[in-house]
Amino acid sequence: MLFRKLLPMYNAAMERLIRASKFSKSEEAQFRLKVIEFSERHSVRLAVEAFDVSRATIYRWRRYLKDSQGKIDSLIPKSKRPKKVRQMKVSPEIISFIRDLREEHPRIGKDKIKPLLDEHCKKRGIRPISISTIGKVIKRYDLTFNPSKLNYHNPDSRWANIENPFPL
Repeated sequence: MLFRKLLPMYNAAMERLIRASKFSKSEEAQFRLKVIEFSERHSVRLAVEAFDVSRATIYRWRRYLKDSQGKIDSLIPKSKRPKKVRQMKVSPEIISFIRDLREEHPRIGKDKIKPLLDEHCKKRGIRPISISTIGKVIKRYDLTFNPSKLNYHNPDSRWANIENPFPL
């Protein structure tokens, strides 16, 4: 019973610690807080001159801090990565063709696969993919297979007649 009452307080305290640790690691967020504090103590005009940051930026950082009810982790820069990143779309039939070809010939590269794949796609009426996309398919689907032991052995080579070429 006591645990249930203490759990929300514990969770809130842990969230504050996590936010504080993230903030302490972010030099950019510390700089932003320093600029905001300076602008509040003196003026925005002096902060612009002292830190070479635009007025609009200072007001934006202040708004971030105000909107988050003073949580300093709101000053940590947000990711600039696009929310939707294009995904490579390749027909499963093409992937299976490349997989089968690589299983049969493990050392065949994307440059040699391309003409074979173009012919396969032409027969099936599928739009072929580029050489670089073939390389991405091999990497993404881990289509690297260990080649079986080399079967070729030349008994006439000078190494074949030496019992131990590298004695210890």
